[in-house]
Amino acid sequence: MANRVYIRKIDSHCVDKEISLTTEVHNKVFLLEEEFDIVGKRTGTQGKVTMGGKPGDRRFNGDMKAVIRAELGSRQLSDGDILIIRSMGKKLYSVEMITDDDPEYVVFDEMCGDDRHTLMVASKNANSNGVEVRQLIKYGVPGTGKSFGITEKIKEIYDDYDETGDSEYVFRTTLHPEYSYYDFIGSTYPVVKDEKITYDFKPGIFTLALNKALSCEKTGERIFLVLEEMSRANVAAVFGDLFQLLDRDDNGVSEYKIRNDLIANYIRENSGINLNNNNIYLPSNLYIYGTVNTSDQNVFVMDNAFKRRFEFEYVSTEPVVDKDNKPINDYEFILDTSKYKWSDFYRRFNAYVTGIMGLREDKQIGPFFLQFKEGTEDSEVEEYNYNQIKNKLLQYLWEDVHKCAMAEHPLFREDITTFGDAYIKMDLHENIFCQDFCDSFVVNTEKTEVEKVTENSEGGDSDATDENS
Repeated sequence: MANRVYIRKIDSHCVDKEISLTTEVHNKVFLLEEEFDIVGKRTGTQGKVTMGGKPGDRRFNGDMKAVIRAELGSRQLSDGDILIIRSMGKKLYSVEMITDDDPEYVVFDEMCGDDRHTLMVASKNANSNGVEVRQLIKYGVPGTGKSFGITEKIKEIYDDYDETGDSEYVFRTTLHPEYSYYDFIGSTYPVVKDEKITYDFKPGIFTLALNKALSCEKTGERIFLVLEEMSRANVAAVFGDLFQLLDRDDNGVSEYKIRNDLIANYIRENSGINLNNNNIYLPSNLYIYGTVNTSDQNVFVMDNAFKRRFEFEYVSTEPVVDKDNKPINDYEFILDTSKYKWSDFYRRFNAYVTGIMGLREDKQIGPFFLQFKEGTEDSEVEEYNYNQIKNKLLQYLWEDVHKCAMAEHPLFREDITTFGDAYIKMDLHENIFCQDFCDSFVVNTEKTEVEKVTENSEGGDSDATDENS
């Protein structure tokens, strides 16, 4: 993955004249190069860019506008469009344009906020055994496997790591609207000792992770602090003065230290490490990974100063496949006489809600939005899996999608007027979706000669169920 990304929010000045950038961007993203090659991500159009025409002139001259026009096709460059430039190698960059009709526009628009220039630079470590980035946030719609991806990244170092179990090297927590700075670093609590009330410091997850990292700093074991659902808390308030530690030097150590007596005293008492003047820092072996859902139900928005300290890795809605290229967490279910595979169903749903219904990308779902069990021959497993469709998916479709849609672009049939109607019919394996949505299935939903579930419940031939297991 490219380790330098520049996102430029196009303004009116850029439409008529050459696109400018800041000295910081030229330094950190383009490494002060005065000439480099570019290639359009969508079209493959190639070009060469020179920087300005005189010292201090920071504008893209050369073929930048030509490649942008090729990427836009028939559309004209407009105020508000988003230009994304990624480093691809020595003096080579890819160029991508995101317009307001693109499903991903809302993601990058929120990422930019009020800033015209947003840059993301990964901190590399040649001795990282495959883990190149120390501060990483995976973001995308719900169910895309962001947490799974972080687990897989940790398993590159600790192959026996299991997120459901304990590991002395991994500290994992989930943020929420009430999560505070003192939840994060710890706080003092009253305790009774020898019939006297004293106050002891109970460390938070950051202090525990930092203590472990400093204890292992000389031996080099990597320590991972994983923060799930970062946008559900006021993350700037959660980090507080720790924010200053996120700037790291080329060796991965905090460029600036801060004094924190509570944390420093805890580390001294538990690991015997004496920090000068109680100044704490992030060592090179401490990695901070997080997840963010791009949903309009998020409680807080991260400020750009905080985001620039992390590399953001977008997790798409494409299925996660195994070594045989088969989708993981797949499930086949029947509505009326049609078979639906989950890996096909959710992707066609995503295309329908963003294309036909015109809803935002955050209404999409990922392959792990529902968690299915394996074992199609087991009736209890089959019941459990179908209940994920009936009890979880249907509620989301009704509350978060159907109620947001305009009447001329429905998701459900016209005769489905209440959630109760939809639930009862779904319980009977009836197809509750409108014809336009059903027509979008042209590959994996061919009509098959199987009996409806309702007929099976009345004593129909059970071989039909076996045929579809």
